[in-house]
Amino acid sequence: NLLNQCDELGIRNQFEVEVLSYGHLPLAYSARCFTARSEDRPKDECETCCIKYPNGRDVLSQENQQVFVLNGIQTMSGYVYNLGNELTSMQGLVDI
Repeated sequence: NLLNQCDELGIRNQFEVEVLSYGHLPLAYSARCFTARSEDRPKDECETCCIKYPNGRDVLSQENQQVFVLNGIQTMSGYVYNLGNELTSMQGLVDI
């Protein structure tokens, strides 16, 4: 795996490994606030409208399944990921 290769090259101590273990996975960031756009607000008049949606706004497929969550400038996965059952196996790999 990648971390073993870094150990072999002697560079493993030059970076930290962080794993998102629970939540929506961050997929993209934009200069444009999607929440403001969904309310037809100009980007310079958003007035922090995202506060009304603390869990973001769901983007649904035609089959009515959650595909993405838009939260301000973030696009996140529609599903919540939970690696809680994998914490023991990742313990030696993760620094943070």
